Amino acid sequence: MQEFSPSFTYPNSPYLLPHWQESDLWCGTDTEHLYRINLEQRPPTWSWENRVVRYTWNREGYRAPEWQDVAWPETHVIMGCSHVLGVGVNDPDTLSNNLSIQLGEPVVNLGIGGGSAQSIQYNTMRLIELGWLPKTVTISIPELTRMAYFDDHTIHHFTPAWLTPGENLGVLKLYEHWLRPKPHAELYARMAIKGAEAMWRFMGVPVILRHASRTEGASQMAPNWPAYVDYARDLIRDGHGQYIGHPGPATLALWARDLADEIRSL
Repeated sequence: MQEFSPSFTYPNSPYLLPHWQESDLWCGTDTEHLYRINLEQRPPTWSWENRVVRYTWNREGYRAPEWQDVAWPETHVIMGCSHVLGVGVNDPDTLSNNLSIQLGEPVVNLGIGGGSAQSIQYNTMRLIELGWLPKTVTISIPELTRMAYFDDHTIHHFTPAWLTPGENLGVLKLYEHWLRPKPHAELYARMAIKGAEAMWRFMGVPVILRHASRTEGASQMAPNWPAYVDYARDLIRDGHGQYIGHPGPATLALWARDLADEIRSL
């Protein structure tokens, strides 16, 4: 097996990409403000009134055990964005916990809110450099046009929804150009995901790919997760008046069963 020695470690983080959290009650789009709006409006299919969501974070801001407590060769890893992190659902309802129950084996949640293909590639590099080789790796591919930007002290996760045309300065202006022409951002994301997959396979670790997006570029890379059957607490109207949100407990349990079947077949 090829051996790697640590090369570049991101500032202020001795292990994986820092994803520090400030609250054990709210995360990302799952905000107290949105919760109060939904309490008033009672969206259809929303049943989160009087239900508390708890988030448990390790020292680097992941919804996972402390790294020194992980027996990596006996553990499965899921990498991805907020769908994997489990925005809007309790710890027991996350994809990783459901998968652990299905397999009867530990699963580490490496979901990053707003995460991109680049953040998955970075954490792949670091896990291999550290010699933390899991039993299997599942990559849930984020929306392809996202971008990770590394500065001297932290990382910024950008998505197109954050842009206000004509008003962006600094790195957001760079991101506007990153999104033009259309193939550019998606091509970089596909290269990053394929690079991460190749690194894991080179190290002898089986890799499974899934995609939550149903765009044309995504469907060329990996099968989609099964369709949603419910939503997390952060239900919100999009620009077309439709309710959208992160996958709910029943959906994540469905995804875990689908994934467990494929892992058992490896």
